[in-house]
Amino acid sequence: MKKLLNAAQQKQAEQSVIAAGIPSSVLMERAAQALVDLITGSSLSGRLETRRIGVLCGYGNNGGDGLAAARLLHASGYPVFVTFVSDTGFQTTPDVSRLSEECLVQYRSALDCGVPFRFPTADANPSVWVDAVFGIGLNRPLAPAYLSCFETINQSGVPIVAADVPSGIDASTGRILGAALRCTATLCFGNVKTGVMLYPGAEYAGYVYSAAIGMDDSSVPDADALRLPEDTDVAGLLPKRANDSHKGTFGRLLCLCGSPGMCGAAILSARSAYRIGAGLVEILTCEANRIPLQTALPEAVLTVYADENDIAKTVSEAVSRAQAVLIGCGLGQSDKSCSLVRAVLETVGTERPLVIDADALNILAAHPDLIPLVPPQAVLTPHAKEASRLLGTTVETVTDDLVSSCSSLTERYGCLCLLKSSRSLLYGKDVVDPPVLIASGSSALAKAGSGDVLAGAIAGLCAESYACVSNPLERTYRAALCGAYLHGKSGEMAASAFGKAGVLASDTADRLGLARDTLVQS
Repeated sequence: MKKLLNAAQQKQAEQSVIAAGIPSSVLMERAAQALVDLITGSSLSGRLETRRIGVLCGYGNNGGDGLAAARLLHASGYPVFVTFVSDTGFQTTPDVSRLSEECLVQYRSALDCGVPFRFPTADANPSVWVDAVFGIGLNRPLAPAYLSCFETINQSGVPIVAADVPSGIDASTGRILGAALRCTATLCFGNVKTGVMLYPGAEYAGYVYSAAIGMDDSSVPDADALRLPEDTDVAGLLPKRANDSHKGTFGRLLCLCGSPGMCGAAILSARSAYRIGAGLVEILTCEANRIPLQTALPEAVLTVYADENDIAKTVSEAVSRAQAVLIGCGLGQSDKSCSLVRAVLETVGTERPLVIDADALNILAAHPDLIPLVPPQAVLTPHAKEASRLLGTTVETVTDDLVSSCSSLTERYGCLCLLKSSRSLLYGKDVVDPPVLIASGSSALAKAGSGDVLAGAIAGLCAESYACVSNPLERTYRAALCGAYLHGKSGEMAASAFGKAGVLASDTADRLGLARDTLVQS
């Protein structure tokens, strides 16, 4: 998996390389050359034109990268000019006393080489802007003058290429610090930065590239850096399916889902579990759901509970038959639902993966006495609103720093957490490779029922892998990673068939198997 770095980790990696004998000036020249290669080469063919290039520079080392790139472009005969951006607005002559040491060196070199410095007037507008204002260095809200400058550049309609991170984006969290340049492409130096993969930063980054300029990320411990899985990583974690298999080979899943008037969630989650590979799915639900469930999904085994007196016994027997358990989709938050959640937590033990979703999460948040019952091999799958309830905080606090929020959830509940968002995060401190950022998917998944599909996909993989992965925590981790990734891929496939706006959750569910086969065969 690719290692993503936040701002502090990137600085740590840079200092490690410099201490090993590579001067920062050399790294800056390499970064500048990489920018030039991207802008003038074929990587952006069809997306950018390079008749005239404007370079926006700040006062720090990111500005130095931009100045060096401008010098190289000028030396190669490209029509290029530089504009400084500061807390007083656009400038053609910077306050040299405020320039970083490296930026000052590059500024003098650019002057010596005859690089022009201009204001971004209408007649001087370039066909491409290079954003070298802040890079990873910004961690506080912008001064008003920056907001005005960024608005001017964004409204020009000219494509922008960011050097390392779009200016105005927090490199660690993806937050917008007042305003940001909306870029067509971002070239990360060394590792891709966390902030360009998490929204809203990802929306401003455009196409993300990386340039190996001699950085060494080995100084950043693996356990501290986010990982970005790719197709081959996920394919390698999926259970193998032998031709001489039978339904028992691929496990039995118990879904405690649905309530009166909410059988759709049970159907979607169970259907997804089957589509992704589970051998047998049993649905434990209320009597009112019997007919619609058996009509919509005749492949499922159906067990119903009648009253409070038989819930504990019914749940215990059903759990004993299963290799994995899912609870919460469409469950409701009635007293009976609370009894179901408690019964599952008391009987699931430590040998079966447990997926806790939707209403089961809300019940858990409302009944703190249940927290000690959550087993370590469970995975919570909250969206931001559910996560805010679980943490007793606000949605804004959760979304402002998804990484910290996900970590807090695992600490408080003592299990894995898949924090669902436009880019989901999977974390569990006792698993080898966390945290993991899931980047597959699109707005096609922004439909009612998508969470039920995801929960079913994860739970189905938990059941399927019981015969090939003995450690239940490892099973849950692999299933959560692969399930979330394939959920995104199947959403992309559904969007190809129906358009992003036209995808239903059931469309995504029905393509899980195809997404899996495509991944394994690629």
